[in-house]
Amino acid sequence: NNDVQTERRHLTKLQNEELDENLFHLLNLISTCCDPGSNTSVHALHVLEFLIRRYEIHARRNTASVLISRMLPYHEAPFFLKILQLIDLADVAASVFLFL
Repeated sequence: NNDVQTERRHLTKLQNEELDENLFHLLNLISTCCDPGSNTSVHALHVLEFLIRRYEIHARRNTASVLISRMLPYHEAPFFLKILQLIDLADVAASVFLFL
């Protein structure tokens, strides 16, 4: 999807699935840069904030599950609590919490 202004609710199921796949890959990349001690963490968190605002990754079950699982290593960082507060944990796949 090249149109940045397209809202997810106007996309077809297939388009949303393709977007989710791209977002999963991006979340994997971002998660490697979120260590609070790294020089890239501020930039990674800005990208993450953009994804939350623009693509509502915190409000969709699949992307919210991936978001939590990728950010879980940073559970002691202040931004992790903010992410958890945005997500409805009842909608998150239970498999995210199986290894806790």
